[in-house]
Amino acid sequence: MIVRGKAPVRISFGSAGDSDYYFDVIEKGNGINATINLYSYCEIHPRKDDKIVLRSLETGHVLEFSSVEEINFGERDLNLMKAAVKHYKNTGIEVITYTDAPLDCGLGGSAAHAVSMIEAFNEFNKIKMSPEEIARLAHKLERTDLSIGGGRQDQWAAAFGGFNYLEFTKNNVQLTSIPFNGRDLEKLENSLLLVHVPRETSGRDVHLDQRSKSPEVLSLLYMKMNNVEMFREALVKRNFEDIGKILHLDWKIKKQLASSITNEFVDKIYDTALRAGATGGRLIGAGSGGSALFYCGDRKQDVTRALEALGIREIKFKFERINRQTANYGESIIAQIKEHHSTIGSILEDKELIRKCEVVTHKIVESYKNNGKLIIFGNGGSAADAQHIAGELVNKFKIDRPMLNALSLTVNTSVLTAVANDYCYEDVFSKQIERLAEHNDIVIGISTSGKAENVLRGLVKGKERGAFVIYMTGKTGGKISEVCDGNGNIDLTLNIPSTNTPRVQEAHIMLGHIICELVEYELYGK
Repeated sequence: MIVRGKAPVRISFGSAGDSDYYFDVIEKGNGINATINLYSYCEIHPRKDDKIVLRSLETGHVLEFSSVEEINFGERDLNLMKAAVKHYKNTGIEVITYTDAPLDCGLGGSAAHAVSMIEAFNEFNKIKMSPEEIARLAHKLERTDLSIGGGRQDQWAAAFGGFNYLEFTKNNVQLTSIPFNGRDLEKLENSLLLVHVPRETSGRDVHLDQRSKSPEVLSLLYMKMNNVEMFREALVKRNFEDIGKILHLDWKIKKQLASSITNEFVDKIYDTALRAGATGGRLIGAGSGGSALFYCGDRKQDVTRALEALGIREIKFKFERINRQTANYGESIIAQIKEHHSTIGSILEDKELIRKCEVVTHKIVESYKNNGKLIIFGNGGSAADAQHIAGELVNKFKIDRPMLNALSLTVNTSVLTAVANDYCYEDVFSKQIERLAEHNDIVIGISTSGKAENVLRGLVKGKERGAFVIYMTGKTGGKISEVCDGNGNIDLTLNIPSTNTPRVQEAHIMLGHIICELVEYELYGK
């Protein structure tokens, strides 16, 4: 039975302290990388004899052995394939490897090569291994069995896949996924240019040069670690426009680690890209060639043409949309909780917003004491918030009591669709308010962005009917505030100090809960 394995190469956006020789200088490191849709492949074909045949479709090398014991690493040809065979000890096989990526391009190809072979041999031998175990074995084959210098980010990237933040210590790699949706990844792909840069010095020689300089670069490593953290923050917050300058600083620091990392031609490529519109970039891999990554924004075509004039060609890629790991979203969860906490903190410091919430509470209490009702409405998540708040008033919040008259205008789908069909969707709230609202009532419209025309019309109609009109929105209030501010159509606006829709909606329901509790207590708690 023929078995196959494959593993992706990766783009490194920066790393510090990854290579083994830096752990004598610094006790930890970090990095960010992402796997792309270029792969290393391995096929294992059973043979009718006991021979071991190793074949590389990329280099054209073919080696044949009569036994595992015959294999040695004296000649470097296909040494990683030899190491995999010596580990698994299978005979009577032909192992064939090939790749999508250019050879010696600094994209972690050797690690992807190792992982693809491990996956194929595991399938051939019916062995189950976790991504962590695969990464550790790939690292052992390269760094221990073959004494190839380098780091560890490549093996973990190839084994786990995806967009990841990595933390390194001497004996451990901690990997945290950075989640993106397809739209985010497409935006990044359209802004980034990856090119192949032919090497003048081998990656092995560059690593040896860096090893010799490693005791002298402690300050630079700390700067690189901090830069990686800045890059992670830009990704988590989706501040993609900051990527260019962060990459540019990384490249400035990286060039100081060893003189062989760059050369005259590499510097010319980099300067040409910046003059053509890139805001920053970095050489990927050990240095002195391999691949270069540039952040171009909307100038990608200009930069591509400028580099083509130097004979430098684009490596077309897409980020992998899936990964092989159980997703660890902890970093993103923490960032979003912190953002929520920041929004709530801003509300606490906003004395005017607190005052307005107090006014809203008194107005609703006054309305109920005068046989009025509350009418509330919004779209999407704001519709759900409207129904939630109405439900708290109609049933109870904390106190057993008679119902309070509250209407959410999105619960009757027959009315909504009839108005939308016979008139227009922009009138689905105003047509209801036209007869439901009276002068003792409270009308509340919710729009996080302030763009909802139907909310605008509903608020205006509520004012025409003599109700007290409240608008719940985000930081700016959008079009609704632009139209209604100063003309008396809105009596009071509750602006949440954020432009992020989820944070605004979370704050809306928090204030809604607080107001419901206070209203209920004022009417029935005493």
